[in-house]
Amino acid sequence: MKSILLIVAVLLTFTAIGQKKPSEMSEATKAAFKTALGIYLIEQSLGDTIPDSSISSDTIRVLPYMPTTGNIYINSSDKLLYFKVGSYWYAATGVGVRDSILTGTSVLVNNLVASWNMDEGSGVMNDSIGTDDGTVNGAVVREQAGKIGTAYTFAGSGTYIALGTNNTSLSPVKLAVSAWIKTTATANSGIIGNMDGGTGKGWWLDMTSNKLRFQATGVSIGKITKTSTTSVNTGQWVHCAVTVDGAYIRMYINGVQEGSAIAFAADIEYNVNSYSYVGRADGNYLIGSIDAIHFWNTSLLVENIEELFTKESAGNTYPWNQ
Repeated sequence: MKSILLIVAVLLTFTAIGQKKPSEMSEATKAAFKTALGIYLIEQSLGDTIPDSSISSDTIRVLPYMPTTGNIYINSSDKLLYFKVGSYWYAATGVGVRDSILTGTSVLVNNLVASWNMDEGSGVMNDSIGTDDGTVNGAVVREQAGKIGTAYTFAGSGTYIALGTNNTSLSPVKLAVSAWIKTTATANSGIIGNMDGGTGKGWWLDMTSNKLRFQATGVSIGKITKTSTTSVNTGQWVHCAVTVDGAYIRMYINGVQEGSAIAFAADIEYNVNSYSYVGRADGNYLIGSIDAIHFWNTSLLVENIEELFTKESAGNTYPWNQ
């Protein structure tokens, strides 16, 4: 319970407040929302609180970004944000979210360290956020029809993108990674990874037996594997995402979590001789196309993954402004 409160308090503090509009809130209620470690659910009347022991994940509505639809109200005096989604009003006191609304910048961008839209016709695979440009190897075909703009098509062995050795940007202890893939391959196929081929330390995302697979080595726990039950070699664009938060590995296909989370109570462990690739992982090469890869140095929540899938499905180029 304390961990749930801490996570919510660090990101932002949200609470559902029924049908009440911001103008109906008392100053005491506004002050309650600003309590750093408190989660307050207004049910029968303003000011009612639920004790810590009664709080469950079902009563906490976490949106780590501001929605693009719905009514948004900013109280200029106390800097509280209120917004309505469906029939509920929410309040947010998180500084990051408040600043994101005032500046128009997505909170998702805060921990984004690399983003490859894969729209180049020549030269390097450009990292639009950081400095991790990729070097093209082999007969990678560019400017192919992508999910958003154009994509890169890989022909298997010898065709891949090199992102360097000992890449610190791609070596966080927690992470989130997303990509669109399109393939009909049945052989093991690499998508993206940062690992040492000798020790196997690091992480990588690939496809095995038609399923999406993520593997990572944790400090003192060794290699942990999460494999989807859904086939991804459909010949259609499929959105793939994985998060590692220091407790669990979660996998998402087309915005939906794949099965249960896999325990991963450790930091990701790396070796000094790690190599980072796109279209190649653990010695396996992709036959197919990749588009719109993004990498974060922290985990994301399901709402973030849903937003990515929904907006990119509509053709929006990430990162975007809220």
